[in-house]
Amino acid sequence: MPSDKRDRLNMARAYGLGFNFVAGFGVFAFLGWSVDWYWGTDPWGVITGATLGLIGSTYNLIKASYSAFEDSSDRRRDRDEQSDQRSDQ
Repeated sequence: MPSDKRDRLNMARAYGLGFNFVAGFGVFAFLGWSVDWYWGTDPWGVITGATLGLIGSTYNLIKASYSAFEDSSDRRRDRDEQSDQRSDQ
């Protein structure tokens, strides 16, 4: 895969992670605001919703980061094995 395509793929993944982080936080904060509006529990619904959104979004971000790290480690290991096989021949 040429470097330009890989760079675009990595940038798309980064934008996706950022969007998921903001969307998760925003959706839960909005749900908390809706609970506050319906039951009149200001500000606890927003605080709870924003906290849950932040925790969930951070969890997804960390999980994606570990996955990307493992993928890059696997590719590096495969590349090293291929170069070892070429040098043995």
